[in-house]
Amino acid sequence: MAQAIPPSPWPPASNPYRLVGPVVVVVVVAVFAVFFFILSAFLGGMGFGFSGFDFMFAPFCGMLAVIIIVFALVALGAGTSRRRIPPPPPIQQPMVPAGTPATVELMCPNCGAPPRNVDRFGIATCDYCDTRYMVR
Repeated sequence: MAQAIPPSPWPPASNPYRLVGPVVVVVVVAVFAVFFFILSAFLGGMGFGFSGFDFMFAPFCGMLAVIIIVFALVALGAGTSRRRIPPPPPIQQPMVPAGTPATVELMCPNCGAPPRNVDRFGIATCDYCDTRYMVR
């Protein structure tokens, strides 16, 4: 009966996932907010002659701001929800000696004499007790 090989311990994670930090998301949202503030101030200054232009442009700024906020929240959620799966366990293989194996001379199983006559099939006949046995 073969003995069971105990499982090896999990190796430590060598390459953890790079998560998007909340600082990066905050900076991106702040840059977009400043951009929209400057854009709305520029367009608001142009609209003094025609006041209806501001009211037509405001809903589009609001929709764009909502879309950016949704993308920022999705980026935050995707960065923190990655699962870390451990690597598979190493394959247990039997130990094999390196190099060419040395020849082993098999003795007669009855009397222990070395083989003298070996035929082409690898069967030796003992000279002392006439026992036939396989040597290869």
